[in-house]
This record gives sequence, C-alpha cells and structure tokens, in this order.
Amino acid sequence: MPAAPLPPEPLDEAVDRPLDQPINQLIVEKLRSAQQLLKLLGMPRFRQRPPWWGPDLQTLRDTLRPVALPAERGQKIEFPLPGGDRLLGLLDRPLAGMRPRALVVLLHGLGGSSEREGLRRMALTLQAAQLAVLRLNLRGAEPGRQLAPGTYAANCNADLLPVLAQARQLAKQLDVSAAALPLLGVGISLGGTMLLNACLAGAELDALVCTSSPLDLADCSAQIELPRNRIYQRWLLRRLIAQTLADPFGIKPAERQALGGPRPPRTIRAFDAAITAPRWGYGSVEHYYAAASPLAQLRAGAQLPPSLLLHALDDPWVPVGPALSLATALPPASSSAQKPDGGSAAPTTGGQSSSLQLLITCHGGHNGFHGQGDGKYEIYADGAGGDSYAGGAGGDGRPQQKATAKQRPGCWGDRLTASWLQHQLDLNG
Repeated sequence: MPAAPLPPEPLDEAVDRPLDQPINQLIVEKLRSAQQLLKLLGMPRFRQRPPWWGPDLQTLRDTLRPVALPAERGQKIEFPLPGGDRLLGLLDRPLAGMRPRALVVLLHGLGGSSEREGLRRMALTLQAAQLAVLRLNLRGAEPGRQLAPGTYAANCNADLLPVLAQARQLAKQLDVSAAALPLLGVGISLGGTMLLNACLAGAELDALVCTSSPLDLADCSAQIELPRNRIYQRWLLRRLIAQTLADPFGIKPAERQALGGPRPPRTIRAFDAAITAPRWGYGSVEHYYAAASPLAQLRAGAQLPPSLLLHALDDPWVPVGPALSLATALPPASSSAQKPDGGSAAPTTGGQSSSLQLLITCHGGHNGFHGQGDGKYEIYADGAGGDSYAGGAGGDGRPQQKATAKQRPGCWGDRLTASWLQHQLDLNG
C-alpha cells in the first residue's frame, strides 16, 4: 500500500538556515516527498553526522578519515570489448554466504576505481543486503589499467553496453536455481551519468540508482570552476593528467604536449577539450557536453528502468538545478500504482519517464551523505573469503557485533541505495 501521509513536521533543521540557493516551493515539495519515500523504505531522514558539518566536510570525509575496510577479495573478471581491449571487474558475492537476489553493476566516478574506499563501502552495504556486486573499472582506471588504452567519458557506451550485456549473462550464472537474477545499476557521481546514458541507448537494467550524478555537463563544468572549488578542481586535474600520462599503451604527441607543455589545462573543461572530447569522437568540448548530458533526453520523456536520483542541495561539485528541472513532471517520490494482485507496483511518472524518482536532501555534499547514527553501522568484518560479517574488531578497536537485517555497513547514502533496490525487488516479486 502507498505510504500514509506524514504529519506536519520540520523538513530538516537546515531549512530554517540560509542556503546557497533559495528554498522555493518546488524544493520544499521535493523535500517533503523525500520524507514520504524514506518512511516507505524504513529509513530515517538525513541529518549530518558531526563533526562532518557542511558540504565540504561531507564531501571530504572519506579522504580525511579513510574507512577501515576488510582486505580486498573481489573475484577478478575480464570483460572483452570489440577491438580486443578488455575491462576489469571485481565480483563480490553477498555476505555470510547468502543467496544473491540480484547482481548490481557498481560504477565509480571521475578519477575513481574499484579500489576507492567509498565505492568499496557501498559494495559492502549492497552485499549485506543480499546482493552480488560487480565493481567495474572503466577504461584507464586501476587496477585494470594494463587491459585497455585511453580514458573514459560521461558517455562511453562503446565500452559500457558490451559489458552490461555480459553482466546480464553473468547474472544468469550466479544462481543455478533461477533462470536469471535481476541486473541492477548503481553509479556514483559521473558513474551514474554513464549508466543513464547507457540506459538511454538501450541497455537493459532492472533498476538504477544515481548518487550526485551530473545531468548537464556544461553546468557541472561551470560549477567546478567557481572560486570556492579551486582546490577541488586542482586535485581532480592532477589525478586526470597523471592517469592519462601514465597510460602503458602510450599517448599521442599532441596529447602529451597539451598536458605537459608550457600551458597545461587549468580547468576540467580545458582537459575535456584537449583529451576527452577528441578521444571519444566529439568535434568540440561543447559538442561533447551537449551530447553526453542525459538531461535533454530525460526532459523529452525518454524511458528509463525504475530509477532513483539522489542529490543534495548543497552539493559543491554538481549543481542540483538540472535535477530539479525534472521535478515538475515527477509525482511524489512515494507514489505507487497497484498490481493486479493488490500489491504495489513500481512508481510511474505519467509520461516523464517509466519510473524516475528524485530524492533531495538539504545537506550531504557531493556523494557524502554521512548521517547521524552511521557509526553503529561501521562494522566491517574481515572473514574468510570476504563473506563473514561478524567478529573481530572495528577500525576504532571496539569489538564488532553480529549484524542484523537492519544493521548494514555503510553511510546513510549507502543504506538508502540498498533499501531502495531491495524495495524494487520486492515490488517485482
């Protein structure tokens, strides 16, 4: 049944404070509908976890205080691409030997990889939710750097579509008692943009979650160039340039000159103009940004699988405006239809998309969402095979406890993703 209306209550402690953008009626409505969806999922409202107050500390929390994680035990799987290149994925099975309910393809963001702490923490949260996870390294990302030359882009369907097709076959092999497991997608930041573009190009996913994902690359480029983000942009550029120059297959002389010459790129836009756009066949950076931004197709009513877009109003990297521009055509996030058997069907949007939901929080930064109460969920066991989830000691030296169904590892954003995906699986039987 649809969630009952919530009684009047403050939307968030932050609504009463000034924000970088005005709290207009649309934002208030989306914050209220987010409460309804959270109640449906059994999730608390997001409240920042001290001392990680504000957009920058939320964004940088994992960098300033790395997550204590178990040893890497993902099963390496190589995915062949047309032309002979390969991409590397790491397969994580559900924790404690649970039978998988679905396979999740998990994509990192700009400058990331399967090894990033936040991505691994998300994978553990999904594993604890009885999901198998495939952490895919995109072209140019470690630890699969030796398998394919070049770098990835916001629209890299030439790579991603073949891998998703192979992941669908993998989902058929993970549970011999079932015809096929559902194939789900989770994209962090630019990884979500890639998965959206893949779905718009015909990739078949059964559900999708995008966290802090750019919908309009030009707007995102302008945002990261703001004076307040100068340090962020410099950090990202260093990673991108180093990753490109370290290509074991070599790079073109013109590219090496552009990156290492007297005038190296000083903005992400300049890097995309010199490297990303020409590598992926775009005539200019403007052409790349326009063609690789999913916003226009979503506004035009392009169909998606059941999809959740999670975004914070105070995201310092990716502006929330493009996501909010979709909100006028979306119903409340908790709305649902009835299946013939009387159960709830996946929410629909009445023409905007097959099933697109937008969940906005006042705070959370860029892919932060470190909420109050997260500490009790940070219990990552290092059991044999990476399947254990009990015993040992946590990162603070305290004894770990056996996890319950409601006690999953991860921050608030990780647990929300797992809960929403489980809800979609429940809706579809």
